[in-house]
Amino acid sequence: MDDSDGLSDGIMRFVFSSEELASLRMASSVERRAAFCAKEAASKALSALDGTGDFRKVSVSLKADGTFAAVRRDVALRGQWRFYDRLVSAMVAVPSETV
Repeated sequence: MDDSDGLSDGIMRFVFSSEELASLRMASSVERRAAFCAKEAASKALSALDGTGDFRKVSVSLKADGTFAAVRRDVALRGQWRFYDRLVSAMVAVPSETV
């Protein structure tokens, strides 16, 4: 969960790949924060699974219905994001066959 204030350009360039940045170019500050939270949630889940949660190796794709996909080489995760007042939250489900 995070505040919905905008992310600086430096943070955006550090966290997101050039492809992700292109897809987020026209996104609102809430959507950019949701992508950040989604990437963080997926990275933490992957780290718990195999100890390799480098967020720069995870690619996220938000959908307008409040869901997202997160992919890292061999693992694809699905999650949900929500916006409440000024807070953005994201959670990811780890399929049992991944564990």
